[in-house]
Amino acid sequence: MQFNIEEILQIAKKIESNGYRFYTAAAEANEANRDWLSKLAQEEIGHENIIDDFARSLVSPADSPDDPDNLVLLYLNSIADSLVFSASADPRTFFDQEVSIDDIIDDGLRREHEAVAYYSALQNAMQDEAAKAQVGLLINEEISHIAWLRRKQEELNNKRKARGKDRIYDLIIIGAGPGGISMAAEVIHAGMDSENILILEGAPRTSWMIHSLYHEQHRVVADYKGASPVTYGIMKMRNMTKASTLKMLADTLQEYDIKVLYDCPILSIEKKKGIFHFQGKEHSYKARFGVISIGVFNRPNHPDYPIPASLSEKIYYEISSNKIEDAGVLVVGGGDTAAEFVQSLLNSGNRVTLSCREADLSAMGDENRQAIKAAEARQPLTVFAGSDIRKIVPHSKGIQVLFHDESRSELLVDNIFYALGGNTPLQILKISGIEMKDGKPVLTKANESNITGLYLTGDLAARDEIGAISTAFNSSYAAASHLLQKYFPEIAAQQAKSRS
Repeated sequence: MQFNIEEILQIAKKIESNGYRFYTAAAEANEANRDWLSKLAQEEIGHENIIDDFARSLVSPADSPDDPDNLVLLYLNSIADSLVFSASADPRTFFDQEVSIDDIIDDGLRREHEAVAYYSALQNAMQDEAAKAQVGLLINEEISHIAWLRRKQEELNNKRKARGKDRIYDLIIIGAGPGGISMAAEVIHAGMDSENILILEGAPRTSWMIHSLYHEQHRVVADYKGASPVTYGIMKMRNMTKASTLKMLADTLQEYDIKVLYDCPILSIEKKKGIFHFQGKEHSYKARFGVISIGVFNRPNHPDYPIPASLSEKIYYEISSNKIEDAGVLVVGGGDTAAEFVQSLLNSGNRVTLSCREADLSAMGDENRQAIKAAEARQPLTVFAGSDIRKIVPHSKGIQVLFHDESRSELLVDNIFYALGGNTPLQILKISGIEMKDGKPVLTKANESNITGLYLTGDLAARDEIGAISTAFNSSYAAASHLLQKYFPEIAAQQAKSRS
């Protein structure tokens, strides 16, 4: 079917009108963010005016199809209603239940993305170049809304991070997947105050691995890899779809009012004077007790050039327990992890070169940047700032490193450490001082580590290679029960009384 500009503009006006209704309802439902939501609603009206200008300049009666019953327009309207800011249902129904500003932003982003997809599909179906260009302007307008919502999402999250760093929580949990969410739910259900519990999540949303690794039709089975489907706590596992699994976890967050800070990866954990300090990229968060619940699927990022198999034993992605000493070492990366690798390797007496693409070391925090510059000034460190590696090849004296910039001298090293993001769970465990044996953390039956008051749940607590969701729930139940009985006996006693 070929669409003319009049049809496109009529559908576009309907999309923008319904967008106005959604953001207006959102503003009425969320007083704290009313001003900017109202502004967004007004911009949708502004889009309608733009569309009217398009119509006046481009549409003539001759453009209309010979369709006295308006069947084409009815069809296009039905598509718009089903995909974007549904006009067949009042947007206010979205707010019949209590929703947070995060819910509003998430739903707004989903709808804006659908609008872009809709406009793009229609644009691709058009043949008239002038009409295509006008629809392209509409697409750009919607993309600007997506960027605007993303900025607001980041702004709100940054405010939460700043507030969170100034208090001492009863419990901080790293990871907002099945293990982390179930841990929070168990202790809150038992009687702990949700205001004193915080989850720190490195990804932009909860259950990130389920979102990113499972396809839409993926079946999430209770007896994954032979695991027992029996669960002992409040979180129950059954055979589900990806969507129903994510909904169950999202509903749990809402039901127990669990607080989550997103885009907040933790680099290390240190216990000082009885208080755990969870060090993020920007802030340190403090709690009396801690839980690490990071999925084993996290993997370090690899370079975009191949690594010869013969060099695999000389390549590292973390500061491992096998210390490298008195060697020529190259660290590749420009962030704080790379800076920390450099400092650790220098302390072991190595000759270190740092290669990073940022000419000004801007990806590092101020403290690490100053430490790198100081080491370079003292000359135990060579910094190749603004460099880009082309390939690495075996050499009789180790590893030969070749750069895209041919004016930069070639480099010979004994070992290479890559710090390109995507830290492995083992790295944070080792840095934090958790005892390991055969590559696995040493835990009690209740999943408490050698560091008193620090527990592991989820995949890291699985006795097999990869834990199922049901075993993640059970690991949280065991850890929560032990935590309450040992450190919060009054809550455990009250819980036991309520059961009797």
